[in-house]
Parts: sequence; structure tokens; C-alpha cells
Amino acid sequence: MARSGYTIRGPVAKKKPKKYDVPTEIRRLARERVGTVPSPKLIVPKKQRKKPKHKRPPSEDAETLG
Repeated sequence: MARSGYTIRGPVAKKKPKKYDVPTEIRRLARERVGTVPSPKLIVPKKQRKKPKHKRPPSEDAETLG
């Protein structure tokens, strides 16, 4: 005779209490005090973020576009 929805299990082992770790606790407290850290930002290479020394005249821009 099978029971529907029931399972027979043996004794379940108790969970081990977590071991107190000083460095982990210090980091946890530090994170709590500092708060959320801002997400990392992508650093663009200097050559790409540097603006050109001289702007191109509007006539040159029209030629390069089409």
C-alpha cells in the first residue's frame, strides 16, 4: 500500500553552528559602517577620453559624413 504525498525519512542531522571567525566578523562590521559600495566604473583610456586640440571646421565634417 503506497501513501500518496507522504515520504518516510529517518532522523535528520542537526545543523552545525557556524564557527566564530574574527576576520570575517571585522569585515562584516566594516561593511555595515561604510554602507553599500558604489558599483565599479569603467576607466576609459586617456587617448580616447582626451578631446581633440583643434575642432574640425564644419565643411570638413560634411565631407566625411557623405
